[in-house]
Amino acid sequence: MQLHVQETSAIARWYEDEQGENAYAERKPYSAVCSMFFLGDKKVHIYGLQGTLTREMIRDLARELLRRGFEEFTMERQGTYVTHRLDKFLQ
Repeated sequence: MQLHVQETSAIARWYEDEQGENAYAERKPYSAVCSMFFLGDKKVHIYGLQGTLTREMIRDLARELLRRGFEEFTMERQGTYVTHRLDKFLQ
C-alpha cells in the first residue's frame, strides 16, 4: 500500500513593509489575508478575503501562483464567482 499526501489549501497574508521580514514569525497584525483551495495542479479557488486588499496585492498573489505552476484562479467578486487565467490577468 502506498500513501500519497497532497496539500490542498494555504493561507496568504500580507504585511506592511515596515513590520519587517519576520512579521509572520513575530505574529504581527497583517493588512490582509485570504484562503486558497487548490483544485488539482492548475486551478486555485481564493476565498475568505479579509482586510484591505488592493489590486496590486491581488497581482502579487497571481504572480506567485503563476510562478508555482498554476494556470487559473477563481475568486468571489460582489457575490459572483469570477475565473481568471493567470497569464492574461497579469497582462
